Amino acid sequence: MSQPASAAPSRKKTVISLLVLAALTGIIVLLFKDNWAEITAALSQLSAWQVLVVLAIGLSYPLLEGCVAWVIVRSRIPGFRLWQGIDTAWCGTFGNVVTLGAGAVPVQTWYLHRCGLPVGPGVGLMTLQYVFHKTTVLLYATVMLLFQHRWLAANTTGVMNYLPMAYAVVAAIIVVLVLVCVSPLVQNLARWLMRLLPKTEKWQQRRADWQQQLDVLGEESRRLLADKPRCAEILALQAVKLFGLFCLPYLCIRFMGLSPLSFLQVQLLTSLMLFLSNALPNVAGMGSIETAFLLVFGSFLERGEVMSVMMLYRIASYYVVFAASAVGFFFAQRHLTDLEPPKEDCPAMKDKRILSRFGIVILVLLALVLIFPSAKIDLASSIEASTQASVRVEHIQNFARSAETDGQLLSADDPAYQQIANVLSGLTCVKRFNQQYSSYSHEYPVDSVTVSYYDDAENNNLLFTVYSDGTAIVNSQFVKVKAPKGGAEEVYQKLAEIVK
Repeated sequence: MSQPASAAPSRKKTVISLLVLAALTGIIVLLFKDNWAEITAALSQLSAWQVLVVLAIGLSYPLLEGCVAWVIVRSRIPGFRLWQGIDTAWCGTFGNVVTLGAGAVPVQTWYLHRCGLPVGPGVGLMTLQYVFHKTTVLLYATVMLLFQHRWLAANTTGVMNYLPMAYAVVAAIIVVLVLVCVSPLVQNLARWLMRLLPKTEKWQQRRADWQQQLDVLGEESRRLLADKPRCAEILALQAVKLFGLFCLPYLCIRFMGLSPLSFLQVQLLTSLMLFLSNALPNVAGMGSIETAFLLVFGSFLERGEVMSVMMLYRIASYYVVFAASAVGFFFAQRHLTDLEPPKEDCPAMKDKRILSRFGIVILVLLALVLIFPSAKIDLASSIEASTQASVRVEHIQNFARSAETDGQLLSADDPAYQQIANVLSGLTCVKRFNQQYSSYSHEYPVDSVTVSYYDDAENNNLLFTVYSDGTAIVNSQFVKVKAPKGGAEEVYQKLAEIVK
């Protein structure tokens, strides 16, 4: 352990990891393709402030993780600053993803080594931070279960009946992990088990490294656990961090108006989701969360609803956080230049800055892939699901009065119905960021055409209004319209000619 941990993955490994991340994202999108119209419809209902609230809470997770790192490292370096703790959190998040789940502690240890903390204690403290996190996850889920186990038992079916067994298995794993870090008896047992490893040179070297790591971990755990107020502060920060994370699904559900689940019920389900994800394999933090989310919330939400909530949840808690970590990792390297020069055995930083910038570019592209489809409104699917339409033409003299109104009802076999459907099905409608009515005032007089589509049960599938001045509204949302030839004004002209 005399050598510092690797600063960051090589350029080749990082590029491969980011491509794998993009591929996994593409797979998720393909898996959801049958429900994509429902997902985009649910996401398009969100206002700008609702999206900002969700993203802000998602970003609070790594910031609080940085506060935890700050408190832990100050046990070794009293002058360790809060911004350095946040840098450590960014390094862990970025390293965990670009190394496909293997590099959080090594990258954090490298940063702490550059800040003056020896490699051995750095590895020990970051491992203890992970142990505190897992311990808090276990305690949080257990408390939620104690207060709501009757409700859960009365409302779970199918695979959710195996939840107690899964809980016991994961709890046992976490308890063993904690004991390995804090119990001298378990550590001695681990050393005895290491003696049973093969006697080859390769395995003996591994045994020596593991024993050294175990010794350092035991020393750091005893030092940290002796400081009871600091441990209480760490657990409190971890609990606040998880509370914010567990609030995300509740806000997503409420903002989309999907379910009557209460706040505490969502806290329970989300804590169980995160708890169970620990028992599932993942790649760069993907796969286990999605599977556990669908498993737990699938008993309480419709398939399209649970996918909509999960999509927004993962955008806020994973993709945006990773994008922020790429920026944070870049600035963490900048901050290190203000410290003492790197030691000879620390790798140079030139390639790492390139990698972090490349990561930012990739994440921006991923964000565009995920966010823009959520703002796009699918007219064609709504039209295909309809069997009749009503058309209303208005000449609006001023804000308070319509001078002329003409309406007609069209069936699916009416030529005008087909012509209007062909026009609207070829449009691209994207929800505008600004949804304030005052921003779209008309210069009167103005004309409009409104088309309402209905199915056989007379359920309204689509409400489309376009004005002669280029303003367009779809399902009470202001949209930007792009037609094969022109925009909203040209669409108005085509519809007005059809229904005149």
